[in-house]
Amino acid sequence: MLPVRSFVWDEALSHYRELLGAEEWLEVSMCWTVIIPTGGEISDDELIQGLSGGRRVELRFGGIGEFDLEDETVVSFDRTGSMVTLFEGIGTQGRKPNVLRRISRNARVCGVGWDIDGNSRLNYFAEGAILASVDAAEPEDIHGDDQAVLQPELRLLSEVIASSDGDDWQAGALAVVEKVTGLRLTSQWLSGRYPCVLMPMAGG
Repeated sequence: MLPVRSFVWDEALSHYRELLGAEEWLEVSMCWTVIIPTGGEISDDELIQGLSGGRRVELRFGGIGEFDLEDETVVSFDRTGSMVTLFEGIGTQGRKPNVLRRISRNARVCGVGWDIDGNSRLNYFAEGAILASVDAAEPEDIHGDDQAVLQPELRLLSEVIASSDGDDWQAGALAVVEKVTGLRLTSQWLSGRYPCVLMPMAGG
């Protein structure tokens, strides 16, 4: 995952427009989540426990989408310093409140995801609590314990959505995650191979 030295909103927005154009499958379904530890590095065991809630899992190593199965969730993960990136081409673990509460213990977590049915969520959790959770396509639909934490970013997202007649909400939401976490999602990263956690699709 590429760390961003100096964030510029318009440049980030342009990058994600280009990414969505180059990787058209992203527009259909994806979930990108970044964990920023506040109490020391998160071990693989802690990460897997947080994702699975103690359910049976299988660990593999491969490319994004290589193991996507009809009845299983596949979460790829990667590390940038102490930060952990989670990515799902198909799956919703990174959008589930129970999962986000677990993986945000001793951490801040920001991520966004959407699916083929039009459901979307942009989330910001910290220390096991939901600070702000919004419909990424309609950011006025927000709840959480500290909604103000994302207000500057949500104003930018709302402006993008209004100026594009709603077309640019995905690029805007991805730019919000970059602004909050300092990491950039790229085609190069998406073409890489990473450890993957495979688990049953149901539950969380």
